[in-house]
Amino acid sequence: MVQLIRLLWTREDVTFHGEHYRVDRSTVRPRPFGAEHGRHPRLYFGGASPAAERVAAAHADVQLFWGEPLEGIAERIARLTALTEEVGREHAPLEFGLRITTLVRDTAEEAWRDATERVAQMAEQAGQTDELRRGGWYRAVGQQRLLALAERGDVLDSCLYTAPGKYGGGGAGTTWLVGSYDEVAAALAKYAALGITHFILSGTPYLREAARAGDHLLPRLRDLAAARIEAHQGGSRRAGPLWRGLVPREPPWRNGEMPGAGTGIPRRAGFNVPAPGTALSRRPRRRACR
Repeated sequence: MVQLIRLLWTREDVTFHGEHYRVDRSTVRPRPFGAEHGRHPRLYFGGASPAAERVAAAHADVQLFWGEPLEGIAERIARLTALTEEVGREHAPLEFGLRITTLVRDTAEEAWRDATERVAQMAEQAGQTDELRRGGWYRAVGQQRLLALAERGDVLDSCLYTAPGKYGGGGAGTTWLVGSYDEVAAALAKYAALGITHFILSGTPYLREAARAGDHLLPRLRDLAAARIEAHQGGSRRAGPLWRGLVPREPPWRNGEMPGAGTGIPRRAGFNVPAPGTALSRRPRRRACR
């Protein structure tokens, strides 16, 4: 499917006979503006099975991970990077993203109180999720990796909370980053240091949590970005992509590119850390969360 989408975005009169999809002399109109030059919507891909990782290594623009500990993410980045060579990747280098739930408050005590209260509520309803766990996407390799984390402890790394997965939390809600704004910002910075350049963060209720992140979490990430860049100015080391991306710059379309083209901004309700070179607003766009 991903291979076919790329062909339809960039070529006319496409004939493709794959295992699951087949088209003959097909042309898509309108196509993404500038797609033939690589300025098409980014293809985000998820999956942790060996087959899924080979697809991502060959065809995806961004491989998304759920909230695993740092060592697990580092292991997968290394494996996927090696796979891109093995499968003969023909596109721009594969990038990596993190899709995770955050629960942030003014203090760690407040955050953990709210987190444990939510998990207690989930535990009361746990019986209603048993049937879901026995089938469907709960059998996915990536989901099973997350559920297995609870056996290692309720809190891993600095503030990765695994308990939600015991009581029905699934997907990006299986594990949460919980803590004060400073603590969660520091945790995200550690993921960035591994090579994560796309962050899709969410929390419920969406509007309230988006406002918290926009008002308090993102400014702290900007401060970390500014400090890191200042520390390395004139040195041999360059600031990582997340740090460069958090520094406000001119919007790319002012230089002749279309809005959003090649920026890799994940369009999700909630809040996101933009990709490198993307101009930042000072507050979240709350209308997107309604």
